[in-house]
Amino acid sequence: PVVSALAALGDASYALYLVHPFVLRGLREALARSDLAPWLGPWVALGAMVALSVVAALLVHRHVERPMTRLARARLDPDRHSLPRPKTV
Repeated sequence: PVVSALAALGDASYALYLVHPFVLRGLREALARSDLAPWLGPWVALGAMVALSVVAALLVHRHVERPMTRLARARLDPDRHSLPRPKTV
């Protein structure tokens, strides 16, 4: 389970790169406006920011990046599906 979780995070790394600034800014603003920041402290806030960034990246990867990649591959290489697939061991 740990290896598959790390593999999923690796697959979503580009989405994490793109999404994390928005998540960090949004959570920072939410904490500042709700006055929760002093109660949570910097380490809990940092942990929440990292956790939410990872969750957002996984969601964007699954629901945006993968479908767009499939669509682009289908349009750019329509004969790809007609080729025989290589055998897996």
